Amino acid sequence: MDKTTQQQGLGKDLIESVRANTIEIFKAPVLSSALDADEFMSSAPLTDTGNAECFQNEFGNDYRYNVSNKQWLRWNDVIWSEDNSGNIDSDILAVIRGRQRVTVSLDFVGIQSRT
Repeated sequence: MDKTTQQQGLGKDLIESVRANTIEIFKAPVLSSALDADEFMSSAPLTDTGNAECFQNEFGNDYRYNVSNKQWLRWNDVIWSEDNSGNIDSDILAVIRGRQRVTVSLDFVGIQSRT
């Protein structure tokens, strides 16, 4: 299996994990800036549940999960509609990449402060 195929498989696993751990009734706080989002991401546990909490924090007002139909709904500024285009997948990956970015920057700051 090549590296790209492995990364795609890993991405699908992470997406499924975030989907499984997303809490529908949790209401995300309104963030005042991007810094607040980074602070939230850096303080959330480095677990599947932490990923789900970060997703909820970032996109909680945009998505709902219909348990009966086992389908994600996306708010289109008028109604909730089925997410047939896979927007949720790209938004979940954006959150995970954001967490990676925040973690790497924190590690870099920690290395700089020790030197």
